[in-house]
Amino acid sequence: MAQASSPQPVLRPGDVPERIVIEGLLLRRWQAGDREARYRAILASFDHLHAWMDWADNPPTEHQDAERLEEALN
Repeated sequence: MAQASSPQPVLRPGDVPERIVIEGLLLRRWQAGDREARYRAILASFDHLHAWMDWADNPPTEHQDAERLEEALN
């Protein structure tokens, strides 16, 4: 007999810490000052990652990415 699975927790803004540091590795949320570096990283890796992202027909424009970052920060 299969066990009933527990409901998965719902993450809300504020549930995820701003920074996680594990054994010298820092993971942190995007910040407004990351906009240019984030966009360059998206463009540099788009061809490689596109194979795994069928929904991404083209890389975003700089304006589109800035809007997405703004939404993510709010």
